[in-house]
Amino acid sequence: MHAYQGSSVSVAATAASIAGVITMPAGANGLHIANTSTTLYVTVRWSVGATAAVLGTSPTIPPNGQLVVDTNDKITDVAAIGSAAGPTAVIFTPVHTEG
Repeated sequence: MHAYQGSSVSVAATAASIAGVITMPAGANGLHIANTSTTLYVTVRWSVGATAAVLGTSPTIPPNGQLVVDTNDKITDVAAIGSAAGPTAVIFTPVHTEG
């Protein structure tokens, strides 16, 4: 179970890594990540400071897939890369996970 916290960031993933900046509110301890494409896989990455996604080196989300990952509230940057040109929207949302 998780509760959404803060504002989402949408990254328009293409065949090259596209970065975005996210603000994690105090107490956020996860990210809900959604791939809106009906055909493309996306590889995603998050960090403190600038980052780039490389296909297959971090979590890969299938078409119309979603993922919740444990993080902390210090995350500042996100990135996504698509399995083809796209673009496709990848939505990163800060969450507070229970448990």
